Amino acid sequence: MSKIDNLNFSYLCGAVAAYDAGVNDFTGSLFLKEHKHGAFENTFNYKLHLCAKDGKKEKIIASYYVGIMNFENTDESEITAKDFEASQQGTDEAINWLQSEYEKLKK
Repeated sequence: MSKIDNLNFSYLCGAVAAYDAGVNDFTGSLFLKEHKHGAFENTFNYKLHLCAKDGKKEKIIASYYVGIMNFENTDESEITAKDFEASQQGTDEAINWLQSEYEKLKK
């Protein structure tokens, strides 16, 4: 079984708290068909992004799409996203949601 790694909320925070600077996105991909691995195989691509403004952590956006392109070159209509609380609990819920969506698509 392919699994999305657990993540500590502090990773997403990057340098926001200390310097009101950038955040770290958490991205990855999982193959939908474990027996086929190749550059042109459709994959489940995911990202967690912490939205922060003026040093305030607002929300986590978890998003995914199935395809071979990167997020920037994928049409927004093909990306599914959901907001979560900006906390460790929100991070855990986002990871669990992404894992659940992956399992649904894998079937």
